Amino acid sequence: MIELWLALAVAIFFTFTIKFKIIRDEDESRMYLYLTRILNIKIDVDKLIYSFSHSKYRAGFSVYESLENYKKMVETKDLIFDMIHKTVIKEIKIIVKTPMIDPEIDQYYKIANWTALTYLQNFINENFKEVRQEKYLVVDKYAREKRNYNFYCIGQIKLVHIIYSILKNVGEIITLMKRGSDYGTSNK
Repeated sequence: MIELWLALAVAIFFTFTIKFKIIRDEDESRMYLYLTRILNIKIDVDKLIYSFSHSKYRAGFSVYESLENYKKMVETKDLIFDMIHKTVIKEIKIIVKTPMIDPEIDQYYKIANWTALTYLQNFINENFKEVRQEKYLVVDKYAREKRNYNFYCIGQIKLVHIIYSILKNVGEIITLMKRGSDYGTSNK
């Protein structure tokens, strides 16, 4: 009887879905992760980007540490893409806003923005498991002086897919952890 309850608990645990919401607009950047029915974890994207670009050992921006963090991300690309291929995007909106400077130059901005959005849309549709609702827009004659963009995304991935991706790419994770422990130490 205990085995049946344990099997049922494991089955329910692996069917849990992690939902995420990423919002970026002129005023703020936010990222929320929701582990259905268990936890409500909120991560601030600005703090995450700040921690990746600023030094752990001294005050201010560090190019070296930013490049080290980028290298770590590239080294785990198989893990990242495995999770991306299992992720379902429920809704995505990307709005690019450009100010009106000169009508001739604005045409080139508009073409460049639509081209970039088309490449991004192709990447999203080819790599994610499913995209249910998407909206892309370029707004010209924007009231502010500098270029800006809004990004809104809601998606989900099952916990079992995350665990499978981690187990499949455990070698990358071990290498990354070894590099992280060596990082910042000196050879005597």
